[in-house]
Amino acid sequence: MINVFKIGVSVHGCAGWGGLKVLPSLRSLHSHPERWHMLEKKNPTTRKEELRSFAFLTVVMAPVLAGLIIAGYGFLVWIFQMFAGPPHA
Repeated sequence: MINVFKIGVSVHGCAGWGGLKVLPSLRSLHSHPERWHMLEKKNPTTRKEELRSFAFLTVVMAPVLAGLIIAGYGFLVWIFQMFAGPPHA
């Protein structure tokens, strides 16, 4: 297994196959704290954005996804019973 952090290759933000950016390894960043800014994102997420995303996922998306899975299963059973007949028939 290749340790991407040790090699220091990043493919994020590259245009096509030839746009690989080579970043310094974490070991060199650890020994030089003035380079820590290289690890930071350009647009860091705030705590408020993370809480809003978490609330959306737990309050909206999880129940909707659960409902769609249950409805899809019910639809499959209904279609199956149209061709195979009801149980114990």
